[in-house]
Amino acid sequence: MLLAYAPMSKHKSFKNSSAQRRERSDILKIPPYMRNEPLEIYMSFVSDERLNASTSQYLGRLEI
Repeated sequence: MLLAYAPMSKHKSFKNSSAQRRERSDILKIPPYMRNEPLEIYMSFVSDERLNASTSQYLGRLEI
């Protein structure tokens, strides 16, 4: 799961189902209305059968 959160406007962009872990990368598209403010970025992992999930990891602040 990938999440970008804009705390000022409270908008969010997320993907519940992202790339497989073995792919080692994924892309989260950010809508134009979120591109002028800082974004807080989070990630977590979920098993294929959706029975197990990691806690989310804060990846930092992104300013675009």
